[in-house]
Amino acid sequence: MRNWIQALALISAILAGCASAVGLEREVVFTAQDIQAAIDKSPTSATLLDGRVTVALQGSPVFTLGDPPHRVGVQAHFTVQALGARPVPVRMKGSANVVYNEKKKAFFIDAPVVDTVQTALIPAALEGLASQAITKQLTAKFSANPVYTLNTDKNLKERTVATYLKSIEIRKDAVVARFALQ
Repeated sequence: MRNWIQALALISAILAGCASAVGLEREVVFTAQDIQAAIDKSPTSATLLDGRVTVALQGSPVFTLGDPPHRVGVQAHFTVQALGARPVPVRMKGSANVVYNEKKKAFFIDAPVVDTVQTALIPAALEGLASQAITKQLTAKFSANPVYTLNTDKNLKERTVATYLKSIEIRKDAVVARFALQ
């Protein structure tokens, strides 16, 4: 009988330890729609690169999660205008990361990479310059506007996890940020 009681006490302690270990990790989840809504609200301006090329974002970029794997897919329409020429419509497709800024308690789209620039009217010699200008424009827009901010004023869960980021995983359906409570 005594062995049974000790065994039950040991099992209870193990289960309590497992439950508390699970309780030490919290997740914050947001979707491509959340990202889209945050970026749609942000202002847009034109970017001038080396005084030769002006790039202006037309509308909001469109975001997909996990395409390419573990990144945020970005598609956008721009007008690109070389000095003295007419504006040319350009479509771009690329990707970016999601990063957490501990000081601002917010997530941002970061390090956009332009994979393709599609246009029939820009000479091949200017495609690299247009790609640089588009990257600069996206970087400026994304770095100034968080896509998700922890609500540390009202939400106890988000207040307790706000400083201990463990990982960020970009899935097909959501961005999952895991925080370890220490």
